[in-house]
Amino acid sequence: MSEISLLEATTNLIKNYDFSIYQRNKCIRFFSSLKKDDYLYPGHFKSKLAIDIKLAYRFLEELKALGYLTNLYEVYCLDCNKSKGKFLNSLTEFEDEWYCDFCNKKLSINENIIVLYKVLKI
Repeated sequence: MSEISLLEATTNLIKNYDFSIYQRNKCIRFFSSLKKDDYLYPGHFKSKLAIDIKLAYRFLEELKALGYLTNLYEVYCLDCNKSKGKFLNSLTEFEDEWYCDFCNKKLSINENIIVLYKVLKI
């Protein structure tokens, strides 16, 4: 049996959600444009489909459980809204002595991490 693609998995998953036709079409377009190793921000996905952020995370977590996505963590200063440009595969990679390159605020793992996803396979 051949493995299904990310787009096919997304299409199958959409059936479990109460998406409008507009949201279904947006979701299919969104996932059809992704490539392996692309970063996927839950907030961007939420905005594209006009859905609640919790629903966006739930949908993406299901794709992660199917093996299409993995978590990635971005070090991000919420004070000045700038990325440090560091993407971590694990939270254990966070260094306690990191400071924002723009406002010089000391960064913490509790306040300065954005959870996003990386596409493993399409």
